[in-house]
Amino acid sequence: MIEIEKKIMLQKREAVNTNVDEFMSKLNYRIETSKTNRQIFFTSSVMVFIILLLTVTQFGAPDLELDNYLLSRTENLIETDFWNVNIDSLETEQEYFNNMAYFLMDEGYIWEAVELLDQFKLIGKESL
Repeated sequence: MIEIEKKIMLQKREAVNTNVDEFMSKLNYRIETSKTNRQIFFTSSVMVFIILLLTVTQFGAPDLELDNYLLSRTENLIETDFWNVNIDSLETEQEYFNNMAYFLMDEGYIWEAVELLDQFKLIGKESL
């Protein structure tokens, strides 16, 4: 070990000439670049987290009108006294047609439901 140390000590050392201004400008540039990269990483990670949070919770997603319609019709099942019974035949027929169209849409028969609704419109115009 001592021989290696002697060889190292005997080596000629050259003087290192450095330009202080150039060194400081490069150092400041790297520090600013590091800060900018850190800010970009933080901002992008926050954006990804927010997107994931909104995706998981589906914040702002519209409710399906089909579910709202079907849920609102259950209140007639609960209210059974005489004064709350709704026996209007036109509304009953319209409710039946709507339920039939919703059923066809749920089963995947979109075009058949559209044709059915068109036929209902034609029948409604003929009766007027």
